[in-house]
Amino acid sequence: IGAILGARAVAVYTIPFQLAQRSGIIPNAVSNALFPRMSAVSAEQRLAILDKAIRAMAAILTVPVFVAFFVFKPFLMLWVGADMANASYEIGKIIIFGFWANSFVAIYFTFYQSDGRPKTVSGILAVQVVPYLPLLWLALSKWGLEGAAWLFFARAVISFVPLFVSKKPTRKTVIFISSAGVGLTVGFLLSNAALAGGVAAILVAAALLVILSAMSAQCLLAEFPDVARRLPIFGNRLPQASASVGD
Repeated sequence: IGAILGARAVAVYTIPFQLAQRSGIIPNAVSNALFPRMSAVSAEQRLAILDKAIRAMAAILTVPVFVAFFVFKPFLMLWVGADMANASYEIGKIIIFGFWANSFVAIYFTFYQSDGRPKTVSGILAVQVVPYLPLLWLALSKWGLEGAAWLFFARAVISFVPLFVSKKPTRKTVIFISSAGVGLTVGFLLSNAALAGGVAAILVAAALLVILSAMSAQCLLAEFPDVARRLPIFGNRLPQASASVGD
């Protein structure tokens, strides 16, 4: 970035990237927790855990990413001023959307490592480097920092989709991920109009937020009651599980 667009462009890109990168804390924590469990079970059980972990990641991250589309710019204006916020906002939206897709890739990498196939992970990353660097040069030269951000997003999506399809996810997971992706896409497209005060955009965004929140809450409550019970918003409303032999 510095070589092609100059030192200021590095700051314009780095500020939103560093903020968006913080969303990686959750998939990293989940991956670290999944690795020993996946390593100790059969191949069939490993696939079941993978499928459930993908839904969990979507349930946890989708709503925060959706909200980030709308609060990124006001936050940047308070933090680094209007000029930097106006320059960084679109870049930040694209990058945080890319990190949402990349969070699922982290789960798949954990799956392969726990299955004794770390070379698969290394191979995927190594193959990406070859086209990525010249494409990055082209994107920066033709479309500037937004081109670099869109390339980052494309790399994350291209990494995720083949992995997702190859492991034959359940119908429930396909519907959940597809719905979350569509909701985020619509939110991404609406965010500028909503921030400009468009009433219709604000109403549609609010309705989408309610739908995505309900989807995520239902997923956590139905499939991860032990996790949901620890959350203040749900904890007092869930029945306590009865103890049984072997718990």
